[in-house]
Amino acid sequence: SDIDGHIKFWDINTGRCTRNLKYDNTITCFSFKNQNELFTGSFSDRILLWNLNTNRIINEFWAHKFAVRKMVIYKNKYLISGGGM
Repeated sequence: SDIDGHIKFWDINTGRCTRNLKYDNTITCFSFKNQNELFTGSFSDRILLWNLNTNRIINEFWAHKFAVRKMVIYKNKYLISGGGM
């Protein structure tokens, strides 16, 4: 997670940044849905679903009153999230 709103993907062999997703709020957590989709949580109390082929947000969930702190995908069917200050 990153305070500047960036989610960066790094090639561990070359040390180069291969992808940079930008959001307008601090990213607090993330969880992969599958190879092509990523959920992110933030201080904006929302969970976003990103398409990693297009680097765009494809869905948005108003999740908590405060920051989304943790999330996990359970049985490939449920996204469980926790929030707080």
